[in-house]
Amino acid sequence: MRMSAASSIVICPICSLSLTENNNFYACVNNHHFDKARQGYVNLLVVNQKKTANPGDNKEMIQSRMAFLNKGFYSSLATALNQLIPEQAVHILDSGCGEGYYLRSLRENFPHHHYYGVDISKEAIKLASVANKNISWFVGSVVRLPFFAQSLDVITAIFAPHDFNEFHRILGEQGRLIICAPEQNHLIELRNILFATVTSKDQDKMLDLANEHFELERTMPLQYQCKLTTKEDIRHLLTMTPFYFKSSKEQQENLFLLEELDITIDVKFWVFRKNKM
Repeated sequence: MRMSAASSIVICPICSLSLTENNNFYACVNNHHFDKARQGYVNLLVVNQKKTANPGDNKEMIQSRMAFLNKGFYSSLATALNQLIPEQAVHILDSGCGEGYYLRSLRENFPHHHYYGVDISKEAIKLASVANKNISWFVGSVVRLPFFAQSLDVITAIFAPHDFNEFHRILGEQGRLIICAPEQNHLIELRNILFATVTSKDQDKMLDLANEHFELERTMPLQYQCKLTTKEDIRHLLTMTPFYFKSSKEQQENLFLLEELDITIDVKFWVFRKNKM
């Protein structure tokens, strides 16, 4: 059942009953209790949802991503995302929100909506909650998102993992799912320096999975070039991507010799609506 703007849409990760927000904690009627961290976020990732002690992106990756994004290199992505948000949306979730760059941009443009950011990385949510106290930030898993069925108007997933079963469960009947993922030439210059063979980007598998629960409404490609003019920017770009772990130290040192680097941003937005079940 659709929740009103004033109702809590957050559920207990243990018993799935409503979590009520208090000054310093969330709790359900079964007395499952989740304290707010000093920064303001709440950890709803229970032990059996963890595969490692500290899942998700580490502190170095998150700090590099925040430093890189805050310099505006991906501001065109944030602008494009803002254009795709329906005006009538009330509850908006960024699943796999990282340090919260895109969600903060949304709130700046649409301050009267209710915003929720979920990421499995505690380090990411910690930084996100420091940067904006007016968004509800949760450590949680995409495979078990802490929200009631049909309670969200918009779900965004920007360079983030997908669980279409879970997205379908929590998205309202008139809601929209917005995914942004890399295309063939995304960061091609970086990839060419690091790897002898550059693998192609193929979103066919993602679309096949999405089509089980969603109908594709529209797509919006976005491609542009920008120049990194400091070694620090180049290092931050590498460290924030999966290429950091996939490349050798020798390959990375070759990259770090550069004084500047032209890069291509090549992504596509997919907007889905729910299939009628």
